[in-house]
Amino acid sequence: MSGSRRSSGELSVSAVASVRGSGAGGATQSSSPEDTLDAQALTRLLQTDSPRLLVSSLPPSPAQFLQAQRRGDQYTLVAHLCRSWLDAGLSEREWQQALQTYDQQLRNQPKQVAKGGSNAQDASGEARWTLETFSIWLMNQGRRLRECSHWFRAFDFDGDEMVGVADFLQGIVAVVSSSGARAGGPGTLSALALFRLLDLEKEQIKDESDFKARLDQVYAESQAILNDIGLPAALLVQKAADFESFRVAILPVLQSSPALRLSVLGGV
Repeated sequence: MSGSRRSSGELSVSAVASVRGSGAGGATQSSSPEDTLDAQALTRLLQTDSPRLLVSSLPPSPAQFLQAQRRGDQYTLVAHLCRSWLDAGLSEREWQQALQTYDQQLRNQPKQVAKGGSNAQDASGEARWTLETFSIWLMNQGRRLRECSHWFRAFDFDGDEMVGVADFLQGIVAVVSSSGARAGGPGTLSALALFRLLDLEKEQIKDESDFKARLDQVYAESQAILNDIGLPAALLVQKAADFESFRVAILPVLQSSPALRLSVLGGV
């Protein structure tokens, strides 16, 4: 669709950067080193470090990792993941459980062979979940096969068409924040995940029927959700086209829908 397509990952990295970036130049001024972030720097982290991040590179305790940070320390992707996890009200036990789950599924994943005949891993030996591995995990959480590719897209925060451990941790934060089970969780990750879940990042909706068709892929009661949103068709198209407008006008209704919730913590 002319004028409506966006490249994969174009919104993801900039929107995730807004979790911490604010104020002039996108930088947050804070008395705590772990809260200091340049939005452009996080964008680069997601594009370069996220695909290469290994489970073994992550600390066993996000709280202890952040406490060890000193003023002036560089804000890393690991710090971003730890801070987002704690901001969502998630526990250290759940962090360790999530890392264990990711690693176990990765170990069970068949080796991917690239076109040249080598394993689909870079020089560092990193590996990430494929759609197939993600789908196996997601169906164990009670979701249907037809939903898997949509949720895979929602979890792929760095836009590389794989789900790395950084994507996985951010995805858990997003769905926990979406469920409303934990007050005060970071809303940007939740908003971005749902925006991508409905493929609004890559293609704008044409009309109300198009929006309903996308909801039908992942929501059992799509018409009820449309009724709750309560926007005229033209305004719905307008609000769904822009991430910030979507976040304000549509996200609260989607977050309140039980159909969207992933019970990841019990099955992580």
